[in-house]
Amino acid sequence: MAHKEQIFGRDVIEGSPRGERENEASDQAVFLMTMAEALSTYGSPAHRVERAMEYCARNMGIAAQFFSLPTAVYATLGEGWDARTYLRRVPVVSVNLERLVELDRVLQQVASRMLGVREATAALHDLDRVPLRYGRRWTTVMLAVTSAAVAPLFGGGWRDVVGAAVIGILISILEIFGVWRPEARRVLDFSAGILAAMTAAAAAWLLGPVSEEAVIISGLIVLMPGLTVTMAIKELSTVNLVAGTARLMGALMILISIAFGVAIGQQIGNTFPPPTGELPPALPVWVEQVALFVTAAALPVLFQARPRDIPSMICVGITGYYGAVLGGRLAGEEIGALLGASVVGLASNTLARIVNRPSAVTMVPGIILLVPGSVGFRSVEFFLSDDVTSGVATAFRMLLIAAALATGLLLANVAVPARREL
Repeated sequence: MAHKEQIFGRDVIEGSPRGERENEASDQAVFLMTMAEALSTYGSPAHRVERAMEYCARNMGIAAQFFSLPTAVYATLGEGWDARTYLRRVPVVSVNLERLVELDRVLQQVASRMLGVREATAALHDLDRVPLRYGRRWTTVMLAVTSAAVAPLFGGGWRDVVGAAVIGILISILEIFGVWRPEARRVLDFSAGILAAMTAAAAAWLLGPVSEEAVIISGLIVLMPGLTVTMAIKELSTVNLVAGTARLMGALMILISIAFGVAIGQQIGNTFPPPTGELPPALPVWVEQVALFVTAAALPVLFQARPRDIPSMICVGITGYYGAVLGGRLAGEEIGALLGASVVGLASNTLARIVNRPSAVTMVPGIILLVPGSVGFRSVEFFLSDDVTSGVATAFRMLLIAAALATGLLLANVAVPARREL
């Protein structure tokens, strides 16, 4: 008597054609869900995940619909009574541009039938086991460098640069602790806010008067959810309403956690002796140019980019930044954000066509230099200090800038469509 096994709740005779089809369908489902989870984990927005996966499934000859959220991916594979719905939870999102390139390569190979689904699934699991290109030491250094380099862009002096660098190092220590104690990651933003405010107060006490706002925002810049807000607005613009709303609320909670921590840290910092002296003079203009270059060079390391991609990422980021500055001087901050995002999008899509890689490789770090995370932080600060009018006005300004960035990227996609789905 032939042995029966149960697959997805059905009795299938081992070795029968029906059993072989079930196994093949199971392999395809495992691959598609693993790929969708990986794309979401490494920083792809909902509309790109859905489009990439539907493209892959279509080329595999599978009828499929995907529904991506910041914390989960759903998929319905098949048609009629044979259709099945799958769910994968998405872990903590951590942008990794090198792995995003590898995911795109595997996706294209499967879509062109150069790679089987079992081999592709194994490749995805192997990719998760590969150590990060830039380890904890590099990340710690670049967090400090990024925070320090951003301070001159906010008008900070040399004391502000030192204070921001210390905050960057403290944030890296908090993230290491979060790896050891996963539950501690839930209060990372709150703890970072406390440490940032206390560090700013300590810097003023030890070094002399500092621009407290510049120190805190520069030090916390890597935690500001400006990119998340921009992604949320773009998802809403592409009618991914659930994903966009969820991501926007997530960004708001991050801002509230940081601002609440800063408020407590400032209360503790008030116990330090008041600083004496005057604020140091503003740094020369050339320092700001150097700081911009250093920031653009540090971000690819934080996003785990391939070394070969770093020069193009720096060029796109700096070009987009100056485009935003030029547009801001000519027509206001919102138009500047629109122009800067358009430049980043056009350059990224053009490079993606030339070198055959995802446009996100240069687009993500380029947009980071333009995102309105600091504006959102100021908005929450106003609310916490009972200045509701200023809080609402600043929050509306943040949303306008985010909408301008999203619109600029959408216009760039119309002008120069990317050949790849990512």
